[in-house]
Amino acid sequence: MDQSTSAPFGDDRLPERFWTKVSVQPEGCWQWTAVLTQDGYPKFRYAGEMARAHRLSYALLHDEIPEGMALDHLCRNRACVRPVHLEPVTPRENVLRGRDWAARNAMPTHCSNGHELTPENIRMYRGSRRCRECRRRIDRDRKHHARRVSELSKAVVQAADRLRDLQATESDLAKVDALYEVEMELRQAASVPSQREAGAL
Repeated sequence: MDQSTSAPFGDDRLPERFWTKVSVQPEGCWQWTAVLTQDGYPKFRYAGEMARAHRLSYALLHDEIPEGMALDHLCRNRACVRPVHLEPVTPRENVLRGRDWAARNAMPTHCSNGHELTPENIRMYRGSRRCRECRRRIDRDRKHHARRVSELSKAVVQAADRLRDLQATESDLAKVDALYEVEMELRQAASVPSQREAGAL
C-alpha cells in the first residue's frame, strides 16, 4: 500500500471527536476504538446520521466512493479507517477478497438443496448469501404446519363434544363403534394410521 498520498492523521476535514476515537497502530492502521457494527465495522454519527466511519474517512479525506461500490480493507482490518488502506471494489469482489467463511461461501453456484444461486435467488444476511427459494419453502412448510395444527385442534374439540354426547345417550356397543369413528377422524386430521390399519400393513 502506497502511503505517500495518505491524508495526515488529525486532518481537520473530519471533526475532532472523530479523531478521539482513533488509535494509530504500529503497522500503520488507524484503529477505530469506539462503537463497531455486529460484523466489525466502525460506526460514527456524522451530520445527524449514523455512518460507517471508514467510508466517511475515505470520502472526506481521499475521494468520492463510486455508487454501488464497497470499500475493501487492504490491511484486512475491518476496524481500520485510514483511507490509504481502503480500495473501492464491487460488493462481490469485496466478498471474494475476504479471508473468512464469507469468501468461501461466495463461490458455490447452488445452495445445499440444489437451487441455483442466481442474483434473483440470493439475499444477503449478515454478510453471507442465503437462498430465497429455501426461505420460501421454509415459510410454506411453517404455514402448512400451522394449518394442520389448527385443523387437528378443531377435530379434538369436536371429538370431545361427541364423546360427552355418547356417554349420555349411547349403549356400550354403540360407543365402541362411535369411538372408532372418532379415532379415525382424529388420525385422519393428524395423518396417522389407526391401530386396525397398522395391523393390516
